[in-house]
Amino acid sequence: VKAWFLTDKGMVYWQGLDTLCAPLLALNFHCEFRAYACLVSLVNRFVKKFFVSKTTYPMKQHLLVFMKMMLYHDPELAHHLLSIEFHPELYAIPWFLTLFGHVLPLEKIYRLWDVLLLKPPSWPLCLAICFVQQMRTELLQADLSSSVHFVAYMQDIDIASSIDKANSIADKTPWSVFDPSVFKPRHGYSPTPTETEYSINSAEITLEDAQRLIPTVTVVCAPGHVAIPEPLASASSLRVHECVDFLETLSAKRGLPL
Repeated sequence: VKAWFLTDKGMVYWQGLDTLCAPLLALNFHCEFRAYACLVSLVNRFVKKFFVSKTTYPMKQHLLVFMKMMLYHDPELAHHLLSIEFHPELYAIPWFLTLFGHVLPLEKIYRLWDVLLLKPPSWPLCLAICFVQQMRTELLQADLSSSVHFVAYMQDIDIASSIDKANSIADKTPWSVFDPSVFKPRHGYSPTPTETEYSINSAEITLEDAQRLIPTVTVVCAPGHVAIPEPLASASSLRVHECVDFLETLSAKRGLPL
């Protein structure tokens, strides 16, 4: 840890770096320079933006993208967690800061990181969605205090099925959900604060991504939208006038993306 701190002057030590070090050092106990090289590579690829002096800003952005993905892939569960005020800040920060090393046993970390190292930097977001969905039944019935218990105990997480599910989530997620630039205003509008750009109330996906999804989704027309955009006219659609209508529709089409 000291070598990492001294060789990269732009980085700052935060609690969690030791958790990243532990599996690498255990694996290379008699070859510390290799463990150090692995640490540098792992940090630079996945979590470097978190180990800076002002880490609140990048972590907040990351958590907002995670919440967008939750709303996209599992709106029922996402809205339940928001309704009980179980926000990602309460459970997901150590996940992303330690690449899940904080909550998983060592043997599962090795299995997970073997795959993680071959994936893009956005893949841990997909894995986090998968972990939350593995506890879906319990979380939908939980209040705030019991939800904290469920996410704190993850020793029984099935890593093999989680990897497959995370790959599926990555394939189904429009790239615009990962990429912050698509939330920035266009066509001459004044720039908006990052908090607005990443807000869960901003546009979920680009029109181009939506067009690619036409064969597999239903377009929901919210109150105040008088017509479906022309590029999406060929998709199946329904009009929602009240929140109750939406919840009933969601229940009826459970398992099908809207």
